[in-house]
Order: sequence, then structure tokens, then C-alpha cells
Amino acid sequence: MQILRGSAHLQQENRFPQYDAIADETHLEGVVVPMPWVQLEPARGDYAAGIQLVRAELAKLESLAVPKRMFIRMMDSGYLDDCPATSMIPKYVTDLGGTFQTNKGCMWRRWDETVMGWYIDMLKAYAAALDDEPYFEGIVVLREIPLAWGGTPPPADYSNQGYREQLDRLMTEAVAAFERSVVVSPASWVASQTETVRHIEHVHAIGGAVGNMDVCPDCDMWADLAIRGELGGTDFRGRMPLVYSVETSELGLDAVGPDGGYTPYEIHRWANDVQRVTHLFWDRNTYAGTSEQRWPAILDFIRSNPLTQTDCPENVVTCETD
Repeated sequence: MQILRGSAHLQQENRFPQYDAIADETHLEGVVVPMPWVQLEPARGDYAAGIQLVRAELAKLESLAVPKRMFIRMMDSGYLDDCPATSMIPKYVTDLGGTFQTNKGCMWRRWDETVMGWYIDMLKAYAAALDDEPYFEGIVVLREIPLAWGGTPPPADYSNQGYREQLDRLMTEAVAAFERSVVVSPASWVASQTETVRHIEHVHAIGGAVGNMDVCPDCDMWADLAIRGELGGTDFRGRMPLVYSVETSELGLDAVGPDGGYTPYEIHRWANDVQRVTHLFWDRNTYAGTSEQRWPAILDFIRSNPLTQTDCPENVVTCETD
């Protein structure tokens, strides 16, 4: 179950009742919790409150009648926000010149070696604190890979290759730090088709996971094609953990097709049978679309439609499947 990403759901006290509602549910393995960068690092190098927050979340999930595992999904950009976007990005990042404004929101300079280093430092601190926690399942290292330019010209120091190289660095460092956990690059569109393939090849080689923070059977996103071997020639299905997310936008619109409106059956058939995912996150959709596309029906669907890709991926050295 993936917690929604509105401001209310980013507060821990509003999530705990949602966990109580699934306390006895045996068909849900865990919960995906969105966590803003600023919540985990309010000031440079200050991780104490964030680590305490995550440990409280883990304790709550472990205390349920049927314990649930936890994924963190990083919220690291201010989509549709103006900089400094302090609800998502630590103010020190903007103060030190690490953000830029686009027509779609406030982003941080992921291609910049120094700024990426700050972000990696934060992830390493959480790996040291959480990697041995038995109910910590993994982390999605970015909200999503594409930079929301919205027609804004890229800064002069940006390049597609440089961006991909820093994403490779991010995953290398994170996979090494989170030795026991699933580390996911949400690699839907990495600047170009070529860079997308290169990034997925790299993540496979270092023992990481890739996926997509949207499930769209008709969209042919570069990562989807690359995972199936239709861009670079290597079919990665079964060779690495594949982690996909079903967001409300795919469930709630009226039109069936590239713009959304899929049923749980259509989503599961594509994710499980075509992409052969190992993890599937479902938004706890309570407001969009028809009753068939909302959480009670989704949960009922999950109960009778498990994922079938259960073998250990070849790039995972030690696979704990319990």
C-alpha cells in the first residue's frame, strides 16, 4: 500500500490510522511511505529527528497483528512549487546554490557533483541507521528520475551524460550503503533513450533495482522498453528487482489508454505478466475514478491476484524471500 503524497499524508500522525486499518491484512507485504528530503535532513548533516521519525514508523508497522515492511519513497523536489520549496528541499540546498526554478517547480541540481554529494551523505546516514532493521525493506532514492523542465531551458552546466553519470554515482553509493535493502532507481525517462539503457545496465551490474513510479501499459516509457530488452538488447526481467508504482493518476481518469483510467486488472496484467515486476506499489486511492479503481476494490483485488515473479533476481547476492 502506497501512502498518498498530499501534505496531510506527509505527517506521521495521519498515516498511523491507515496502518491500523490493514493490521490484519495478510495479502499486503508492506507500506510505501513518502518522506520529504527536508523531513530527513532539516539542516546540513542533521539526521537525528528524521531517524527517530523513521524508527517510529517501523515500530508501528512491526506492532501490527500482521507486521508490515516499509519502503521509503523519497520526496526530493518541489513539483509546482517555487524555490526554495522548503516543504520538500532543505533550505541550505537553496542557500548554497543547489536549486533551480523551472516552469514546473523547484528542482535540485542532481547533475552537480557537489550537490549530489550532499544528497548521498544523507542517504548514507539513513543506511547506517536502518539497513539492519528487519522490517525495513528498501528505498526509492528519488521521487522520480525526469527533471521537470516544463519548457525551461536547462542550466548551462547541464548535460544528459552528466546527469546520467551522477545518477549512476547515486545508485552505486546507495546500493553499497544499503547492503541488505532494496535500492530503487525510478528510471522512467533518463534524459534520452541511450542514457536510460546505460543507467539500467549500470544498476543491474551493481546489484540495484529499477522501476517506474507509474504503471502505464500503453505509454512505452523508455525504462519499460529497456527493461524488456527492446532498446538495448538485454532483457532484464528476472535479472534484477523490478519495482513499479500505481499512482492515482493511472486509476482515476475517465479515458482508458495513455492518459490513465486503467482498472486494477489491466494494471496487474501488464505489470505482472509483461514487465514481470517483483514489487508493486498501489496508491491508497480514496477519491479518484470509479469504485472499481478505489482502495477497497484494489485491496480486494490484491487478495486474489498475487505477483508471480518470486524467484531471486540474478543480481541479488543474498536473497531473503520471507
